Amino acid sequence: MRREHLPWLLLTACLGVWLGVLGWTTCTVLRLDESEHKARLEASREEKVRLALWRMDSFLAGLVSQENSRPYHHYRPLFPAGAAYNRMLSNISKDDVLIPSPLMNPQNPEVKLRFQVSPEGVFSSPQVPSGLTWTATKDNNGLPEELFKQGQARLNEIGNLFTAKELAATCSAIFTTENTAGTNAWWGNDIQVSNSKADIPVLRQQLEAGNNYAIPQQQAAELNTRRNLLNKSNYSKGMDQQQAYETQPDRTLQLVTQFAPVWVKDELLLVRQVVTKSGTFQQSVWLDWPQVRRELLELIPDLLAVPGTDFRPTGPNHTDPRRLLASLPLELVPAFLAEPPAEGLSPLVWSLGVAWVLALAGVAGLGLMLRGVLVLSERRATFVSAVTHELRTPLTTFQLYAEMLAEGMVPEESKRREYLRTLQQEAIRLSHLVENVLGFSQLEQGGKTQRRESFAVAELLERSEGRLRMRTEEAGMSFIWKDLSSGELRLRTDAGSVEQILLNLVDNAAKYATPGGTIRVEAAAEGRRAVIRVVDAGPGVSPSVRKKLFRPFSRSAEEAAGGKPGVGLGLALSRQLARGLGGDLELEKTGPEGTVFKVTLPAG
Repeated sequence: MRREHLPWLLLTACLGVWLGVLGWTTCTVLRLDESEHKARLEASREEKVRLALWRMDSFLAGLVSQENSRPYHHYRPLFPAGAAYNRMLSNISKDDVLIPSPLMNPQNPEVKLRFQVSPEGVFSSPQVPSGLTWTATKDNNGLPEELFKQGQARLNEIGNLFTAKELAATCSAIFTTENTAGTNAWWGNDIQVSNSKADIPVLRQQLEAGNNYAIPQQQAAELNTRRNLLNKSNYSKGMDQQQAYETQPDRTLQLVTQFAPVWVKDELLLVRQVVTKSGTFQQSVWLDWPQVRRELLELIPDLLAVPGTDFRPTGPNHTDPRRLLASLPLELVPAFLAEPPAEGLSPLVWSLGVAWVLALAGVAGLGLMLRGVLVLSERRATFVSAVTHELRTPLTTFQLYAEMLAEGMVPEESKRREYLRTLQQEAIRLSHLVENVLGFSQLEQGGKTQRRESFAVAELLERSEGRLRMRTEEAGMSFIWKDLSSGELRLRTDAGSVEQILLNLVDNAAKYATPGGTIRVEAAAEGRRAVIRVVDAGPGVSPSVRKKLFRPFSRSAEEAAGGKPGVGLGLALSRQLARGLGGDLELEKTGPEGTVFKVTLPAG
């Protein structure tokens, strides 16, 4: 494994752990937020169901309480005046003054029929008078005949739905001694009035049957509260009848229970028992379930979706109280209104998004910082290696020639002059290297200042011509310069920086161009800018070198040792100097016929 890969592996491992923990935390927070949202939604829906149940039970409590308030003798079309409570179920004599039952003309749209079944199994209804009863009713009350025909039709229908024995069996299952003892019943003879305010029989069975069902405390409390409200109303009605009964002599009545709701063959009834010395009567209220359902749904359009909300009949063994009505054996099956769409993202999601953006920005920053550190470290190592190699050759030459000259080992004057010229060239080379390194260091630190003066293009070339020509001739090449600007364009620039740029370009051409060729410097005016081109006749720049041509310290020690001297700093320094003057340096053209570098400088 290469050493430069190790920091990246360590950074990747650390970031992987960090981002993994951050991702796990984000998923956990989002999951908790979703759970909280679902809990809030569920709580909101449960609250709507609770309010809907309260509204419906409040409506039904009035209906059930009204039926419980009706005396048992109202279930005869006509009953004797002044002897209602003690002769309610006895035969009517010719001398009796008859009073029509208020139930003969039913006013409740929720009630289809009120009827009773005698101990002998005979069905009768206060809404269906006959014989003398019909004649007296018609003459005294003026009720329409159609109303009685409707009652007769419904009485026949109820007789076809179930028999007296089936209804008696249903009532016997509801009003057992154990169940009746806990109801609000009012009693005759030696049986005392029960003061208990417990629930009506069916609801009591519904709750007591669920021994293995864990009832949520809050929901059970809600149901008990609604049941108690109904029971209080029923109890007060029962006590009113008890007081009326106690004022009557010759009491033959033994027991009247409260009405209990029950489903019989898909029909909803309110049933109660009237126990006398002569037998047990079953009194019932046949509810118009479609009408009741419609009225219940009209109470809750603002809470539940009415088109989808419905009711499910329940029996004595129903064990789930969460949707039960306290008044009727019904379970609410709610369909909830569509929730309004969320407006935008939640603050938590925004916070997580910002956290992730900052985290990824931090990761990118760490990556860039590590890359910069590694690049800087690589550049430093490359620079040290290249400069070390670049300095080794001239220093070795200096040491060797100086020792030879100092020891008098070169007696010939021509040889001494040759050695001195070599030492001079190496000194210029070292000076140029040091000048480039110092100039680049100053630019990197922002400490290099450029003195701007006004020059014509020809003046700049004349100031640099001597050094440029000397460097070209050292490489065994000829130097040509041309000023095509006709002296019309003047520049406000730093002459030293321009000279250093041109010297680096000519030095680069002298290293890589074909020996014996020509290096040409041309200046021209292009609009309000001066363009100086350095043209050589070399082999051109390879594509692999072009990518890092203007990158500082792009040459390693191996490249310097295997080819031309240099540390790869001249072109990078020249471009920075040109841009510092407001211009630029670029490779305009390269190929087998030569290479052209273009320097652009703004007019002053």
